[in-house]
Amino acid sequence: MGLFMQSAIIVSAVAALAGQSLGGALLTFEGLPSAGEQVRGVPPPETVLTDDFQNLGVLFGGPTTLGVAVVDRVDSFAPSSGVNSVVGLDASGSIPFAASGSIEFRFVEPGTATPSIANGVSFTIGDSGNDLDQFVITAFGAGGQILEQIDEAAALRFAVDLSVDNISSVQIAFPFSDTGYSLDDLAFTIVPAPGTSVVMGLALLALRRRR
Repeated sequence: MGLFMQSAIIVSAVAALAGQSLGGALLTFEGLPSAGEQVRGVPPPETVLTDDFQNLGVLFGGPTTLGVAVVDRVDSFAPSSGVNSVVGLDASGSIPFAASGSIEFRFVEPGTATPSIANGVSFTIGDSGNDLDQFVITAFGAGGQILEQIDEAAALRFAVDLSVDNISSVQIAFPFSDTGYSLDDLAFTIVPAPGTSVVMGLALLALRRRR
């Protein structure tokens, strides 16, 4: 095979693979150690999530938070699936009063701490009702710019489907309420880095040459 033809196959493979997403992930938090109905104070260490899902491409925590804690407060939070959901930790690692803290997470290349971006980001937040909760949900790009911001008031748990692509991180703020909420069913699809596409393209070329 001539050099020009080989180069053409590489370019075609990379063009076909670049921008495509890796397999999607869905975190339901079921089967994980839980802090039970705790909604204030320092949770048991085994219930705290930070880099536990790094292999899937997500880290919990951010500039103002130290991760999330798994709880199973079913009556109050009404998770969208199963019994577990997660609540935010503040900068000291504690659950703020009534589980009213912010939740932050960011995307990385699976299995590494290298920043990445994701598409198809969705989740549910809220509780079982009886009060009106105010949320500010912000999706950031790789440069820290705001890609999308949702200001939502809701009395019950609701679904959030971010409409933008190439999301680097997400912050869920709870600025005007103190009655608590949790996050459940976090879904996302990591977009591979350009270098990943090149490697995949070369692998595809090698496979074709073997045929």
